[in-house]
Amino acid sequence: MLKFKTIIVAAIVACSFSHASAADFPALSMPLKSGDKPAKEKCDNDSVEKKWSVICSGFHYGWGGTNSGGFTSTSSEVGVMNVIGVQYRFGHYNYISLGAGYEAKFYKLKKNYCFDRLDDGVLEITDWDPTLENRKSSITIHTIQFPLLYRKRFNCKLGLHAGVILDWNVYCSYTNKYKAGKTTIRANTSGLKQNKVTVDFMAGISFKALGIYARFTPCKVFKNGWGPEMKNTWTLGLTLGI
Repeated sequence: MLKFKTIIVAAIVACSFSHASAADFPALSMPLKSGDKPAKEKCDNDSVEKKWSVICSGFHYGWGGTNSGGFTSTSSEVGVMNVIGVQYRFGHYNYISLGAGYEAKFYKLKKNYCFDRLDDGVLEITDWDPTLENRKSSITIHTIQFPLLYRKRFNCKLGLHAGVILDWNVYCSYTNKYKAGKTTIRANTSGLKQNKVTVDFMAGISFKALGIYARFTPCKVFKNGWGPEMKNTWTLGLTLGI
């Protein structure tokens, strides 16, 4: 399992760095010889001609909050924006891209509350048993995302991006972890009725290979009547390679 996780992390980092240019990491460049003049920094081809390319980009990690039917909860996310995608270049440093990526979303309740699925399959938020210790309750959603992004570069280093992301939420589960006496128990339950398709809006700014972003999801996490009314999720985070 550890080896598998190492491979996944290495693939994510390699994918993110593949979208960065050598100018993003000057420390990795060859040192100058005595008497040499620094080479002028070069960007990509600045031609106004249209250009198609295949891309792999955008490792991101963010954290924020959501409205969980009146209960306070936090959210976080991690993923790769484009595991693979196509990019269309036009004008002066203008790009439009469409791709497919992966994201994992996490929703956590405060320690006094937990998720619980009833016999009819409906998920609700209820109080923890006060005799339990180290109580944690969270939801995990695995998503295949399809981002449509516009990106504008102002020079070799500074850029902006914004767009809409279609999420295909393929798997959803919740985990309750607690300590009863000296025994730590971790219970995972799957088969929840999440909304299969949701939409996000995203915008950010990048400097070289690093950046920050904001993301907003107005859609509900669960289908009507099958879970708490979790919606209006906002996220602030960091990007690598967008």
